[in-house]
Amino acid sequence: MLRLGGSLRSVRCFATATAAAVKKPITSGPNIVLVDAVRTPFAVSGTVFKDLWAVDLQREALKALIARTQIPYKDIDHIICGTVIQECKTSNVAREAALQAGIPDKARKAMLGMQKAKTAGDKLKIAYLRQYQYVAQDPKDQLLLSPAYVIPKLLDKAGLTLKDVDVFEIHEAFAGQVLANLNALDSDYFCKEHMGRSGKFGRLPMEKINNWGGSLSIGHPFGATGVRLAAHAAGRLKEEKGQYAVIAACAAGGHGVGMLVEAYNK
Repeated sequence: MLRLGGSLRSVRCFATATAAAVKKPITSGPNIVLVDAVRTPFAVSGTVFKDLWAVDLQREALKALIARTQIPYKDIDHIICGTVIQECKTSNVAREAALQAGIPDKARKAMLGMQKAKTAGDKLKIAYLRQYQYVAQDPKDQLLLSPAYVIPKLLDKAGLTLKDVDVFEIHEAFAGQVLANLNALDSDYFCKEHMGRSGKFGRLPMEKINNWGGSLSIGHPFGATGVRLAAHAAGRLKEEKGQYAVIAACAAGGHGVGMLVEAYNK
């Protein structure tokens, strides 16, 4: 109430709520920018790709990526290609695929670029790789539990919580494997006895996990699973208008990796 001219008059006050500041993660090293990604189709083994070599598929992926992004050859610094069970006739998949794709011998990379390096412009940037974490367990009885171990470590390292994450991309080695990791994270016993935490980490919301399909439904490209997960995480952040995505994957020998991806906002 305000007193105006000797009389009391009521005044309606409007409070404007300021938007809560977005929590910024603790990062490691310089920013890495995710630019774009392409992939060859998923097919049943021994069918449409049976007469092709790994280098043939990689060549087509590189050609499509460069055509799509229009990144000049001179701005390509490195090419890194994952490969599993490499055939003996291809000595260096990355180099041979690049040369066959028309990339000059001195140019060596396409998908990930440092923020300080030249890119084809802001319109191509879709996300940042903000943080990462590696873990390793006893492969005898914890071979596929790396996501349960790496997600808490990754978020602790970044200074974030489960509530800060909008998108989860978890490598689906087997149908029951993701469920086992979710149960482990939501278990007081597991988190205390095996991870040394004070209690359970919490249940990951199913509505945020692998919304575009997992490794079983859309394919598990040996040597390129991490790229596929990163591409989906970045794409989902853009489509779902989220801020942070967590990627988690188990690997051979009880190893595992986690990454924190942040949407690129101009």
